[in-house]
Amino acid sequence: MNKARHRFPAICAVLLATISLGVPTHPLAAAPGDSLVARWKDNKTAAFLLMFDDGCASHYQIVIPELVKRDMIATFYVNPGHSNWTSARARWETNIPTTTRMVYGNHSWSHRGAATLEEVETEIRLCQEAINAIYSPDGTPRLTSWGQPGVDKWVYGAPLQALLNKYNLISRPPFDAAHGPVYGINTGAAILALADDAIAKASMQYVIVHGVERRAAQGDPDWGWQDFWAFNRDQFRVTLDGLWERAARGDLWITDHISQHKYEAARNNNPSIQLVGATSQRIELRIAGTLDPQLYDLPLTLRTEVPADWPGVVVTQGTRTATVAVVNGIAQYDALADNTLVVLARTALPVASLTTLAPAALEHVPSSATFQIHLPGATGGSVNYSVSTSAPALASSANRYTLPASPATIPAGSSSTMFSLAPIPNDTFEGTQFVTLTLQPGEGYLVADSAAKATVVVRDHPIHDWKFVQFGLTANQPAQAGDSAVRNSAQMTNLMAYALGIKPTAARFADWPVSHARTYDSTEHLFLRFTRNPAATDIVYSVEVSNDLADADAWTPVAISTDGATTTGPGFVSETGTATLRTVEARDPDPVGAHPRRFMRLALSR
Repeated sequence: MNKARHRFPAICAVLLATISLGVPTHPLAAAPGDSLVARWKDNKTAAFLLMFDDGCASHYQIVIPELVKRDMIATFYVNPGHSNWTSARARWETNIPTTTRMVYGNHSWSHRGAATLEEVETEIRLCQEAINAIYSPDGTPRLTSWGQPGVDKWVYGAPLQALLNKYNLISRPPFDAAHGPVYGINTGAAILALADDAIAKASMQYVIVHGVERRAAQGDPDWGWQDFWAFNRDQFRVTLDGLWERAARGDLWITDHISQHKYEAARNNNPSIQLVGATSQRIELRIAGTLDPQLYDLPLTLRTEVPADWPGVVVTQGTRTATVAVVNGIAQYDALADNTLVVLARTALPVASLTTLAPAALEHVPSSATFQIHLPGATGGSVNYSVSTSAPALASSANRYTLPASPATIPAGSSSTMFSLAPIPNDTFEGTQFVTLTLQPGEGYLVADSAAKATVVVRDHPIHDWKFVQFGLTANQPAQAGDSAVRNSAQMTNLMAYALGIKPTAARFADWPVSHARTYDSTEHLFLRFTRNPAATDIVYSVEVSNDLADADAWTPVAISTDGATTTGPGFVSETGTATLRTVEARDPDPVGAHPRRFMRLALSR
């Protein structure tokens, strides 16, 4: 036996302690059985936590449906003694826990505060009893996330920590302006910057939201009021969509606080991995840590080198079994660090797995989403799959995309195939839809348990999303939301209002582009100034000049913006403003007087 190869526990500890960026990789000349613990679950680059405070009504009205649509998970910090809970008790106690993967955190019983240590314990205990009745009715100890309520009276320091320890509570990251929408950050872009920071550092980031804006015009309940610190609905959607795409690329593990804590604590505990034995058909390992296995019961993700000719693996640990794909000689699977035997057995048949190479299909470009099916050891064949699509935001009979029919064919001599979902552009608002492919059993192959599904997103034209924001349930009615419809006294069309970043029902004459003549480089020129909506990535802005209004072909572009990019061209002068609204100034390159007549306009197309 090569002793150098089996100094593995020490090697693993060093790698875990020193890795700071990217994904763990195997040492050079890795041998079958060599294993590493992934930095984050499923070998994602970083972790991101979505947390929601106070058990607001908008959480079950808006937030949870949007999370479920994207197969996301979050922690909801609840107050079972507060009216937010008691007025919707069946939702909080039964519907949400049994139909979704959402997790509850302890936010105190009433959110009223407490002046003494005894009152603080009562607030914590009663809330914890309500949570345990849902998640642990048999009394099995479990960890719960603690979110300090924002109250005037409370007890802090060592006495509070002793209570948290007593009730198995783990403090979440702090609520502050850098992580709290409305209280501090206000845009999806700012939250996504936190996610990108986590990805760059292979670390964890988070956001703590209170309410989310209800919009009756878009079908939400019309209560006449909003929840506390209600986050803008559009920015909330931008946040979720951006996080989803980063997760789909393999960059983010979007999870609840306690799962993140369990994984990181177990990983940082430097679990030892012992190679018990390795043959051409079987590898045996033990992974052990020192944390309480009853409280720290989340498996770690292991990546184990297997022989190059293995077409797949069945992993067994105690009563748990999983069929696992082999990709580039690596089997990736979950295992508990409880010192029980982990057995990796070679499969006789290849194990099919499914991934996404490009997770988004865009109507307005258009661009396709791409799937890949991998079947190691195969030399051609076919793999069956099924398709499911989330419902559109507004009912529509339009065909949204094309996708090759099942089964997927793997060319002879190859072990994988790629195929695309192509969007079908139309002029109907359908909103964001998610399309999930699921591998199905078939002849001559097995299906990987954890890599049998892959989801892509189909995104609408940006102008259609804008119309839904502006016109709600009438977004597909031409008289109300058509490009040429006018909803204001300034006679500005919806298309022009969208391009200029103006609310269509409130446009003023002062919002129209303005032309004037002024001196530029010692000569007089015509100028045109207008606002530009950077989110209008499906609009082409063209500043044009002509000598003849009667000749439609006489117009010459001098400054252009496409795909939301900064304006360029020989007539471009300046572009200033914010991330949500830009002010553009362009000029006619020819001086006034160079032509008997001269006209200047802003032309829009999509």
